[in-house]
Amino acid sequence: MTTAREYMAADMAAILADTGEAADLVTLDGSPINVIIEPVDESASQTVDGLLLDRMCLWALIADLAAVPVPGQRLTIDAINYDVELVRPWADIVEIVMQRYWS
Repeated sequence: MTTAREYMAADMAAILADTGEAADLVTLDGSPINVIIEPVDESASQTVDGLLLDRMCLWALIADLAAVPVPGQRLTIDAINYDVELVRPWADIVEIVMQRYWS
């Protein structure tokens, strides 16, 4: 029997393969990869101690990554550095919540 997570993973894999749909082609740590990336919060940026905080959520196929990142690791996406906050792998997909501070 196929689980709901397996159905969702199959749908996500199809979406990630189609940059004309919801996926974007980005450069992640120097390698091109299809991802879905969007702000975590409704307000794209928040002010924290005088700095702006952006929190983003990225979904990718695990097979497309050199390695699944871990919390605290730094990722570079299109020349912007993000710190990994949370990693949730499921089926063939990984969800990565990351943040960056900037002024």
